[in-house]
Amino acid sequence: LIHPSHRRLAIGAGRELMAHHGAERRLEFMVRDGADGYRWIEAIVVDLIEDPDVNGLLINARDVTARKLAEAERDSVLEEASVFVWEQDLATRRIRWLRESDALRWLGALAGEHDERDWERRVHPDDINRVLDAYARLESGASTIVSVEYRLQDGLGQWRRVLERGQLAGSHPLTAGRLVRGVCIDIT
Repeated sequence: LIHPSHRRLAIGAGRELMAHHGAERRLEFMVRDGADGYRWIEAIVVDLIEDPDVNGLLINARDVTARKLAEAERDSVLEEASVFVWEQDLATRRIRWLRESDALRWLGALAGEHDERDWERRVHPDDINRVLDAYARLESGASTIVSVEYRLQDGLGQWRRVLERGQLAGSHPLTAGRLVRGVCIDIT
């Protein structure tokens, strides 16, 4: 039933849940549909084996195929246009990329979160002060947006000219004033 490339993920999640009673895990994987194709499923699995009223796993699953197809289409368009989407937590100085391939291309690193110093090391020395000043205005409250053009060394060591634009995100109390979301556009 589970797509062959996703079986290892499902087995690993099952083992993790068995090792940590009461744990919860969110998974996305493909399962065979009735028409010899596959559908994307998002499942939240909670281990309630030690709960005497349940004595099993609680699984809440839904079909997310339409969302996954839309994400793939969006990523293809962004990639073709050389637009890279990011968010940065100003409090922790961590940067997260929307797509894994962006971190690999720009930082030569695996996807996930990165410290802003990883990024700053790739900014051309003649441009770094302009970039830092744009962020200082944002952090001081003098501006709610950042817009700066500079040269950046990509993961292959080539200098690219980029336009970076972002703004403080949302009004949620947990993120207000500290989360910045934006794009980095390769304009070389």
